[in-house]
Amino acid sequence: MDNETEQRGRQQGATDDTASGRRPTRRQVLAAGAAVATAAVAGCEGITEQSFEASPVTLPEDSRETLQLGELVAESQTISREAGGAEITITNHVAVYSRGAWLAAEGE
Repeated sequence: MDNETEQRGRQQGATDDTASGRRPTRRQVLAAGAAVATAAVAGCEGITEQSFEASPVTLPEDSRETLQLGELVAESQTISREAGGAEITITNHVAVYSRGAWLAAEGE
């Protein structure tokens, strides 16, 4: 084999994707991609349903008396959204206090 033919063989081998000099088929590439995707999501079946809930925070009665605050509102709000096959539920608790509400309660 002459030097020129040997160089061409090396150049062609450099563009091939495998050590055997053959390029992978489309089917092999898709199979490899499917294997990687399967491994990536293994054990993630619970990811489609997520739920988050804030802990309710309220002022104890004796602290409200000390601070002269009355409770105006104490409520919970739940929001659910679904997108891309996943469902997320968020629950938020809200409490609103006011000095005016305390004064009105004291005046009764």
